[in-house]
Amino acid sequence: MSKLIYATEKELVDKKIIPFLNAINNTDLFYTTSSCYGRITVDASDLKISKKTHAWIMKHHEKIEKTQLHDALKKENEGIIWIRQLPFILHIYTKDIDCAQKLLVLAKKQGLKKCAIFQIEPRIFIQLKGEDVIEIPAKYKNKLLVNENELEKITEILNHSFSKNEERLSKLFCEFKDCFDN
Repeated sequence: MSKLIYATEKELVDKKIIPFLNAINNTDLFYTTSSCYGRITVDASDLKISKKTHAWIMKHHEKIEKTQLHDALKKENEGIIWIRQLPFILHIYTKDIDCAQKLLVLAKKQGLKKCAIFQIEPRIFIQLKGEDVIEIPAKYKNKLLVNENELEKITEILNHSFSKNEERLSKLFCEFKDCFDN
């Protein structure tokens, strides 16, 4: 919890996810570690596409404007520049397998398929992940793969998908509070 408090004070936590994290952490059953509200990004990597070669060009935890995409794609890069919309992800620890199972049933009820128990010992670790993902290779070796006219439609699609992500997280938050509120 001290890490979350520190990260919140330093504004390293997505502001919109804080109420959900607080609801989880205020129970006696769960606590969170690294989590993300969801985001729209432009990032660069070499052809190996690994964390070591990854670099953020633009990262927003909200809807974006076409001009933001346009400006981000001006970045020079000999590898690949990606446009992405990534869903929320919650990393949660719980005290027992029954709580983990109850949380997974709640997530599945919301239509979330990418949720699982990832670890049993020494603590039970659960990951809840949204469904809405878009990944577009937008530039390769400094050559645009999308044209200016397509950026408007891409922005619209990204924002629509991001809104669906927000709706799923909001429904999950309400269900969580109904199910686990002390």
